[in-house]
Amino acid sequence: MSKIMRGLSVVLVVFGMVSPSSGQQATGSRRIKPHPTKTIAEQLLASDVEVILESGYEAPHTVGPPPGKDNLQWFTEGSKLVIHVRLADVKSALRSDGRAVSSEIRFYVLDVLKPSAVRAVAPGDVVPWRTSAGTVVVAGKTVRAEIPWQRRLTVGAEYVIFANVQPPGEASYNPFAFGGLIIDASGIFEGIGGRLQSLVADRQVSGITDERLDDVKRMIRSWSGKNR
Repeated sequence: MSKIMRGLSVVLVVFGMVSPSSGQQATGSRRIKPHPTKTIAEQLLASDVEVILESGYEAPHTVGPPPGKDNLQWFTEGSKLVIHVRLADVKSALRSDGRAVSSEIRFYVLDVLKPSAVRAVAPGDVVPWRTSAGTVVVAGKTVRAEIPWQRRLTVGAEYVIFANVQPPGEASYNPFAFGGLIIDASGIFEGIGGRLQSLVADRQVSGITDERLDDVKRMIRSWSGKNR
């Protein structure tokens, strides 16, 4: 679990449709990085049709659970809310300074696996999230913002989110806070061929990666029942 997630963790476990894994190579597309003073438009060339904007920050570091616990138990016990959702839609836009892309994502709640005493969430509710990955058009050119170490998320895919809940009215300066929840990419897993894989490409997390959906949901309900 990442250092940020020790008290403020959100874990997403993704099932269903998936996009290609990280690396995300695009043949013939020029790659650029966010510039401290130049806008994306100022980095574009007349010959560009599509460019890939690569985020410069590193993959989050993780620490394992304490002795006697596996990662799934560790995440479940450390989360105030666990929900099964589907990615409903993504709205990407150029950031106000013109140097990066910001995407707002909406998750449709399918099931509540561990309810929160602080924030009531029910099937049919919408939970928001945001990320610096997404696609926009700048000066007639397609700009695809990607996080090189992170797999892409896909509209229509299903997720399980392990979250801590920000108390109503409490200010938060955590960069991952949005909509009262905190989402850390090191806690996101996607379903590929019915098995879980970390959103951080090639990262193995014992007790979660390569596990089946039904088994994960059963264990979440088991651990959440013991620790409410």
